[in-house]
Amino acid sequence: MVTYQQAWVAFHIHLKQLNMSASTLKQYALDGRQFIAYTKVHNEPHLTATYYPFLVQYVQHLEEAYPKETSYNRKVACLRRFFKFARLREWVDDECYLALLTPKKIPKEIIPALTEGEIQQIGAVWERYLSYADSEDKYFIAKRNHLITTTILTLGCKPSELVRMQWHHLHYTEGFVRLLSGKGYRDVEVNALYLQLMQAYENEKPNDSPYIWQSETNIKGNPITVKTVERIFQTISKEIGITVRATDLRYAAIQRAMKDGDYEQAIARFGYARKWVLQDRQRRLK
Repeated sequence: MVTYQQAWVAFHIHLKQLNMSASTLKQYALDGRQFIAYTKVHNEPHLTATYYPFLVQYVQHLEEAYPKETSYNRKVACLRRFFKFARLREWVDDECYLALLTPKKIPKEIIPALTEGEIQQIGAVWERYLSYADSEDKYFIAKRNHLITTTILTLGCKPSELVRMQWHHLHYTEGFVRLLSGKGYRDVEVNALYLQLMQAYENEKPNDSPYIWQSETNIKGNPITVKTVERIFQTISKEIGITVRATDLRYAAIQRAMKDGDYEQAIARFGYARKWVLQDRQRRLK
């Protein structure tokens, strides 16, 4: 008769053989320690054919201890995998655990859409920084950040797409910008005013780096990171008194584009693989 402790040690060895990431293994180990500690406190050391009543008790404990759906679901998923492992080794002789160890449905939150007034406030933040810039470095940062917010609102791009932008992705004559996403790309049509702003910015570029959005702290010419974009929007949030993310500006661009309800064009523009995903995003924007 195998103990829960022995079973979990074997399970953890099995997980390591699957080449899981260190962070995933760490989380499984934490969930396992909590489960094993519970078995000892309640004097249930052995994994037997009559495991189900005890498992029901532990799941009730999880529901009380972890009201947040994501935390509960993670621990239930861990247990589900553990008992599947035990079933394959015939330490338990049924699959009753499957019906019990089911994740909770996570309600989709309403996404608060930015108002036109808030969008104007966001744009004004870096304009103020530009007016107060008393050095070339401060001017460079303010100009870059101002155009980054303008770019996200104009293109509706993700931060991961933004940081990969290079000068040759700007097609001034043809009137579009190429965005790299994963191993592919998409071409986004833009208005002449945006391209004029970017052309003026290119004329001021400080070096021959191919990247548009360059870091001011790392090696000169290197692109910024997604973390830099996050810090830009943290500054904006402090300035205007509400929490704003780059994603909020992307959603604002989606809202503007969806006013005419042309889903096919919007799918291509914003990089959605499925029409229903875009429709769901629109329903959640309030």
